[in-house]
Amino acid sequence: MKLFFYHILLLLALPTLVFAKLNIIEKTTDNSNDTITYQIDIEKSKLNWYCDIHNGHAYLDSGYISIYNDEIIAGRFVICMESIIDLDIDDYELMRLTLENTLKSIEFFNTPKFHHSFFEFDYTEKSEKGYHITGELELMGIAQCINFNAVFEFDDNNLIITSDSIIIDRTHWGITSMSKDDAKSNQSFIVPNEIGIVVHMVAKRE
Repeated sequence: MKLFFYHILLLLALPTLVFAKLNIIEKTTDNSNDTITYQIDIEKSKLNWYCDIHNGHAYLDSGYISIYNDEIIAGRFVICMESIIDLDIDDYELMRLTLENTLKSIEFFNTPKFHHSFFEFDYTEKSEKGYHITGELELMGIAQCINFNAVFEFDDNNLIITSDSIIIDRTHWGITSMSKDDAKSNQSFIVPNEIGIVVHMVAKRE
């Protein structure tokens, strides 16, 4: 008799248990919809660079930032290396073109072979002025870890990102031409190893 009543109670409780389980699944599924993705606006985004007395910029080909619960959970952008230009040489076009062609040559970024460079977020942490970002920068097929601070501003459906100056040592990516550390370099014509980068990105919410 006790066993009979036990089965009756189990049958009565079963719909409640099933409903509770379905409710948990539904909430879990709904949480995945809370992720907001912003796609990089390539017409308004660029990477500014400076080295020694020269400066210029390159454009981005694509990228995205994903945010969940007001936290950055993923991000990636692609740099078009063939778009590198110099901005400080105004009066001597031949000199400017020579510099740009040198940067794109096999001596430096070898853009005929490596059309793009990549940066992918590995870890982000909120800071006083924005975020501290750690990720992998891939140049010429070599990935190295870098970190920097960036300010994130929200404007309607746009996300505007501006980084602090990011200083990288080009020799860490195997770019040793005209370096003081390369014995083959002409010591009378040396280019600093350090390159400064400032990233400015505008991204639109999907």
